[in-house]
Amino acid sequence: TVSWTTDSATIAELDTYVFLTMVQAWAKIYANDIGIVQDGMTAYVNLNSTCNAYFDGNVNFFQAGSGCNNTGRIKDVIFHEWGHGMHMYAAGTYYVDGSVGEGVSDVVAMLGTDDNIMAPYFQTNGSGIRDLAPNRSYPDDLVDEVHYDGLIFAGAMWDWRNIAEDELGYEDALALVSRVTVDAMMQNPT
Repeated sequence: TVSWTTDSATIAELDTYVFLTMVQAWAKIYANDIGIVQDGMTAYVNLNSTCNAYFDGNVNFFQAGSGCNNTGRIKDVIFHEWGHGMHMYAAGTYYVDGSVGEGVSDVVAMLGTDDNIMAPYFQTNGSGIRDLAPNRSYPDDLVDEVHYDGLIFAGAMWDWRNIAEDELGYEDALALVSRVTVDAMMQNPT
């Protein structure tokens, strides 16, 4: 359900609404039985900080500043943060391994954007924050930082999606990788 709390919406509110609606529509296809898909959540935008976003039971996006764009206007960031919530609901626990959680959430964003660059235009110079394309392997590339370590899983899923698309076509590859991503969330691996 949607409810507006003001008579006039900001661009960040509108973008967040549109992108949350899009990611929820994707999830209804592959995980309609997971509570967050039906229940929704509250989104807070234009928070008084910069260069970040987070999930805490709701999704929270920061205003522009310090060289970063408003995170409530960036599709990848919105998909990613919602992905954290979906992972928590799918796993049925508040404990989700940090690097797996970051990797899974990057995959949710990738599936919604068809792009290996996580959050292009996160920074005002146009650059993104992570790239799923470079090959990383476990355990050789572990550095004990959840976002970087999550790229091991997210990168493998990016590679597999491209292989699947070459073999199956776009729609079937998207369906296959989406279903496996949801199944992985439910297993809550470490």
